[in-house]
Amino acid sequence: MGKKKNFRILAEQSESKAKFIVKRVYQKKRFSKVEPRKEIEKLYDKAYKGFQKAGDIWAELGRFNRAKKNYQSAIEYATVREEEKIKSKLRKLPTGRGIEKYFTLASLAIGSFTMALFFISLNLTGYAIGVLSQENSRFVGTSLFILGLVFTFFYFKNKK
Repeated sequence: MGKKKNFRILAEQSESKAKFIVKRVYQKKRFSKVEPRKEIEKLYDKAYKGFQKAGDIWAELGRFNRAKKNYQSAIEYATVREEEKIKSKLRKLPTGRGIEKYFTLASLAIGSFTMALFFISLNLTGYAIGVLSQENSRFVGTSLFILGLVFTFFYFKNKK
């Protein structure tokens, strides 16, 4: 836990440092009569490296949306060769692996178990579930229970 917290702090520091450098570039361009090209290129390089470092750390911590945001910021300040490296990192980031995926699997598992409970135990519903016979109702309940087990399996498998 301590190592993750340190990584998170390091990522936030890299991100804020890169944002500060971007502000400096903006100020130099806006308020300077003569653009010191070499100095601005150095600042662009620092901003690129800061955003890339933050993106790498966020990706390692599993915060893929934040990593994607930092990689996209790094692309703005990268050279052509560096831009291709960042784009390849963006392509390698997993998609759909957020809390939404876990929430969906968990809610499907809980819903399946709940519906299975109602279909298997007809006494709870007072035999009022449609016009299903007892055998059909138990078959539907057992199928929903097995489906709930499958969703639970995938939930724990994807959580690792």
